[in-house]
Amino acid sequence: MITATNRNLKQLVEAGSFRGDFYYRINVLPIVLPPDIVQGREQPLPNPSADVSLDGRKKRELIQALDQANGNQSLAGRILGISRVTVWNRMHRYGIR
Repeated sequence: MITATNRNLKQLVEAGSFRGDFYYRINVLPIVLPPDIVQGREQPLPNPSADVSLDGRKKRELIQALDQANGNQSLAGRILGISRVTVWNRMHRYGIR
């Protein structure tokens, strides 16, 4: 069961306005949300189209580095400033062989 409230239930229990036994049954795993989530976001959510263009740029840079390195993944990683494992992961993600 998930419950939510905008009131301080512990204070209400102490004041006698809320049943203590019920409070302790529902307060098993409290989840406290940050104020920006509760009150509304001040920052907009990430733009998925920006992620697509970023992926496109990373793919082009990887292909160019692999061309410069004659397919050598370690050298391509040094050109890009990333590890050989990251080069391999991006090759796999973008379908580059």
